[in-house]
Amino acid sequence: MATKTVAAKSKAASKTAAKLESASVEVAGKGIASAKRGVKKVKQAQGMAAESRTALTHGTADVAQGEDRLAVANRASRLADLVAIAGANDLGQGAEALATSDDLYVQSEIVGALSEADLLRGMDLSSIAGQLRTASDVVAARDMAILADFLKAKSEQLQELATLAIFRAGATRALAGAIAESGEKVAELGAIEVEEGATRIEVAEAGYDLSEKLVAEGLDQIERGESQVEWANAEQAEARKAAVKGVGDVVAGAEAIGVAETLNATSRAVGKRKK
Repeated sequence: MATKTVAAKSKAASKTAAKLESASVEVAGKGIASAKRGVKKVKQAQGMAAESRTALTHGTADVAQGEDRLAVANRASRLADLVAIAGANDLGQGAEALATSDDLYVQSEIVGALSEADLLRGMDLSSIAGQLRTASDVVAARDMAILADFLKAKSEQLQELATLAIFRAGATRALAGAIAESGEKVAELGAIEVEEGATRIEVAEAGYDLSEKLVAEGLDQIERGESQVEWANAEQAEARKAAVKGVGDVVAGAEAIGVAETLNATSRAVGKRKK
């Protein structure tokens, strides 16, 4: 009877040991699988973190470069404003100089007309003086000395006036020429100012175009950079979550393996007791 009881206990112990061993294998398998999944998640998290760091670096650089472009655009716009103001001043000065040259031309024509009038008056006076001189000679030939002297004196006076008028005509003509020459020089200066003003206006317009282009590029680059930074931050958050989950799986797997080892040890202990 005792032998049967011992055999029954031994059989029960064998079954228990077998169940414990099977359970330990199953638990160990699950633990190893969990640990592997955890390691894989941790590696994926590391990859995500590295990728997010790269994106964050590029995004930050894009934002910085975009802001630099905006700063350059602002400086280009201010410089274009200054050039445009200078160009407008040149155009105004050029137009004023051209108007002045027109006035000088008109004055030259007026002075020239005065010169011609003085010359005609001088020639007329000289002609009258000659006529009086001839009349004086005729009167003197008829023994009219007083009248002859009077006519001669008036002839000489008229001749002096005629000479002065002719000299004045020459001086006036020279003045007219000088005024005309000054007008031409002023017109040249005015044309140069207008040309310089137009050139500066063109340069200013090019500066405005460059500023607008830089603004558009800068804003686009900032937008791309901010999108990269936003994605990188979100990716880092996901990487942290994945790392936490992975570490949790590894810990769970390690705990399961520990349980499996305990079960296995218990199974061996029961098997020894059976013997």
